Amino acid sequence: MSRWLPGILLLFLVLPVSVEALEDPARSDELKALIGKYEAELLKVRLRPALPPLPDDAPARAGKRPGRRPAGGRRQPPNRRGKPLAGRRLTQVVSAVKPILRGIARLDERTAFDYLALQWKDGPVALKPAVTEAVVLSEDPKAPALVFSGFSKLTVNVRLAALETLNRRKFTKFWREHIVRVAPKLSSRDCLVAAVPLLGQVKTLESARQIFRFLAHDVAEINADTDLGDLAVTALFGMAADEEINAWLKGEAFAVEDLPPTRLYVYVAMAGGLQMVQDRKRLVRYLKHEYEPVAIAATASLVQLGAKDGAREVLRLLARRRGYELVAYRIKLLDAIARGAASSGVQILVKLLKSKDEDLRAVVMGSLGLASGNKTALAGLVGGLMDNHSRVRASALRSLEGVVKRLGGSTIMIGPLIEYLDLEKQYRLRIDALTLLIRVSGHNMGLVTADWKKWWEHEKDRFVAQTSLEAAQTAVKAHDLSYFGIEITSKRMAFLLDVSNSMLAKARGPEARKLGLSKLDVMKTELAKVVEKLPLGSGINIMIFDRTIRVWEKNLKILTRTVRKKALAYARGLTTGGGTNIFDTVERALKDPLVDTIYLLTDGAATTGRFKDPEGMLKGIREFNRARGITIHCIAFGREVEWMRKCAEENGGKYRYVAE
Repeated sequence: MSRWLPGILLLFLVLPVSVEALEDPARSDELKALIGKYEAELLKVRLRPALPPLPDDAPARAGKRPGRRPAGGRRQPPNRRGKPLAGRRLTQVVSAVKPILRGIARLDERTAFDYLALQWKDGPVALKPAVTEAVVLSEDPKAPALVFSGFSKLTVNVRLAALETLNRRKFTKFWREHIVRVAPKLSSRDCLVAAVPLLGQVKTLESARQIFRFLAHDVAEINADTDLGDLAVTALFGMAADEEINAWLKGEAFAVEDLPPTRLYVYVAMAGGLQMVQDRKRLVRYLKHEYEPVAIAATASLVQLGAKDGAREVLRLLARRRGYELVAYRIKLLDAIARGAASSGVQILVKLLKSKDEDLRAVVMGSLGLASGNKTALAGLVGGLMDNHSRVRASALRSLEGVVKRLGGSTIMIGPLIEYLDLEKQYRLRIDALTLLIRVSGHNMGLVTADWKKWWEHEKDRFVAQTSLEAAQTAVKAHDLSYFGIEITSKRMAFLLDVSNSMLAKARGPEARKLGLSKLDVMKTELAKVVEKLPLGSGINIMIFDRTIRVWEKNLKILTRTVRKKALAYARGLTTGGGTNIFDTVERALKDPLVDTIYLLTDGAATTGRFKDPEGMLKGIREFNRARGITIHCIAFGREVEWMRKCAEENGGKYRYVAE
């Protein structure tokens, strides 16, 4: 036996070491459970978790390279990080491990971060963006050095995961020096867009200069959008309170005449807000610039710099456009006026609220939301709750929700919200107002306005509005009915359902697998449940789409017993086709004047329609819905879809990922 002992010991040294075998005894039971779940998910797709490195002095067999089969042993994996993942398989794995990794990040113990650091350094390459997100979310002071060490050598996906996660979490001091240090090395447009708000939070002259350097990149086609420019405008305005930065912006920053397009756009967008009166003549030259965003921004700045009658001038400019083009132009021009720091711009917007055009008033409400730090703007939004048109009220309410998310609540909102709750006849708007009132007040008295009035009469002189949404979250139950986990809070809704051929694939949920159901079967079952339980008198329509659009009814149908039977029969008889026309279907639903809520469900990317790319769809929906104020809930069926998450966020809805 003794003669075999050295060989056995050597075999153990070269074989893979399990994490369980080298488990840190300091780990808590909760951490052990999460690690177990994470590694179980990796085993499902034959990925190996990171293994603790062997000591430097560990013996190795001479002449043998890693990955070879040792004598009498099994083949070693050539790469402990596992095979590359792609497409649908990668999406499923990432969706499964993300919440587990976030759970590990939330644990307040050293060994939790140590495990994340190990996975970040030597874990599966395909999961590194997800691990990066968890590392950034952790509160460990070693996290910035770990992530930003060799940052320029990381893949774009990993860098983007770090920057976007930083934008979503509280930006603490120990991240700042690292952001400024790595910023000059960024080149990807997505990374630039993610880095600008972070640099804006640093609020130093060096960080302002770095934002300015980004604006010379002119990535891709400048005419495609102004995301980078708009973010830069917002960030630099936020930094302009600093005297040194303000002086630099008004002097050296834009002194050169021949500015690159993005930098030119930022200059003309900021000139009005910074009250650069001396640049009036220069701005006039840009009124007919070939790049429309520059022309719009120049117009807005000149209005802010003191047109004799700014409101009349804006109306004159708006009168030049018609149809859909008018809606898009209104949004661009009025938002540009609102983004300026000057109060004159806000006053012009408030004057426009006297217009007889309800669509214009609704757009103005959205623009005032961008100037929410201004008391006049906030007063205009509050006043919009009493507008005689529901579209305007919906837009005012949506903007107030945005104000609360960004800045917290204000006592100026509470009295009008209570009054609005008492007067509003549309059910969904009442529920939205109640939700906002709960967030701002921290109390929940339901739709009983008499109780709210009594409480406010007693508390208004000493009340301090909730500044943290977390503290004020209280559930609002409308029907005790939900669609794929999203509560039904409307009585006038349209269900937009993807019936492309991919919906014939087998659903992978445990119950669905047992019954042999397809994704289409699951979708039909869930829809039928809602239709069966909706109260009589509710308005409903069903629109299905593949490459074409098919509607159950031309417009919203009021639910009676007979209508319910017809809707159920239609829901249970859905069939599939080829292609996926998402945008045109959403646009069709937005045109129904009776619809106030949309539930959009799809499992794939758009393949046809006026817009097929995510940014185009988002922009088109955003512009079309600005004057409607329709809530859009998005259900991603089978895979995470980031543009749907943004769509729900921008349109007052909720996003749900359904793992089939």
